Amino acid sequence: MVERVKTMRHGLAIRITHWAIVFEGAFLLLSGLQLNGIFYFGLPEITYSLHVMVGFIFMATAFFFLYLVIEGRDYKWFAFRRIPYSIRYIFTEGAYWFRIRPEIQEPIRFDTKTGQYREKLIPSVIIVWWIYGVMGLLLAITGLADAFPTTFAVVYSVTDPIGMALVGVGGLPFILAVHRLLAVALVATVCLHLYASVIYHMIPSIVVGWRDEPVAS
Repeated sequence: MVERVKTMRHGLAIRITHWAIVFEGAFLLLSGLQLNGIFYFGLPEITYSLHVMVGFIFMATAFFFLYLVIEGRDYKWFAFRRIPYSIRYIFTEGAYWFRIRPEIQEPIRFDTKTGQYREKLIPSVIIVWWIYGVMGLLLAITGLADAFPTTFAVVYSVTDPIGMALVGVGGLPFILAVHRLLAVALVATVCLHLYASVIYHMIPSIVVGWRDEPVAS
């Protein structure tokens, strides 16, 4: 049995910003579904304007979250050099899910002597956050090109040749198709993140901040 210690995992600012991103993202998803005629949620007729406005708020919140991660020096856990480690861990998790190998121990460890984490993340989260970053950036670019085609005409100069080469379509239709595809991929990634958060009992810590962390031996 691994010894555990109650530790403040997430500060108040991180928790508030995290849930702001969740609710803003949920609105963008619902409004996007209504705008595309997939589902009708009874949102107002100015849904497109609200979608664009909340998109700007979402980007601002995401940048503030990034600032908090950098200011708290948590960026080291997401370092680019740790991506191979993250991928290996995902394969190890997959092997356990298919019962190819025994259950793996939670890798998070807190050093009570130094009061510091030796490992703060479930390794699979590392690559997930990089995927969030890349897809979020592409969603922002395609969304801005949709809302302000003249201002972001340079985006079309890049995407038009790609669209014509791949599917024979360029311009706004291709931009919208990419935007929608990225949104679907992002939702799927969020579902995987939620699944891992439930499996590893992470959700309470992003609500109250505290978690019983395994102690480093």
